Amino acid sequence: MNLSVAQLWAAMQEEAKAFGRNEPVLASFYHASILNHGSFSAALSFHIASRLGCDSVPAMLIRDVASEAYAADPEVLAAAVADICAHYDRDPACDHYGMPFLYFKGFQAIQAHRIAHWLWQQGRESLSLFLQNRIAGPAHSSQNDEPHADAVTVHALEHDQNPRVKKGDKADYKNRATQPLASGEYF
Repeated sequence: MNLSVAQLWAAMQEEAKAFGRNEPVLASFYHASILNHGSFSAALSFHIASRLGCDSVPAMLIRDVASEAYAADPEVLAAAVADICAHYDRDPACDHYGMPFLYFKGFQAIQAHRIAHWLWQQGRESLSLFLQNRIAGPAHSSQNDEPHADAVTVHALEHDQNPRVKKGDKADYKNRATQPLASGEYF
């Protein structure tokens, strides 16, 4: 089911309220991640920035950059909505809209990549490469595992593993892509 940004945001807020009531230990997490924000774009920019910030480039600066990308190119935000809907519709383990947003590292990485790609397109290559480095983090041992900041992604991307998109790679998934499970099967 394809939801508008407003419909998705309303559903995520209702879920967060219910989950906060049901699990009081996580109430502040739901508040900080979702309920404290006035829009989906504000929550997403906060959440991505909190994962990418560091001592030398604080999360608040990255949040501003993400907000700038979402305001300048609404397609970046629409892609995030499509990705969440794809997870919800096609992943049997995903039973609420907030799940990919809050917990799926692959979802978070692809959203951060879209911001890095937008920066690259704006000629802000240094910041784009910095974000690419922060996205990859210490878990990646090889540069070949990282998508290049200029790599284009599709919408409604569902992923369980690193998409391994590199500069020059082409994808023709008609914006309904899924990534294979470890077994090679698709959802």
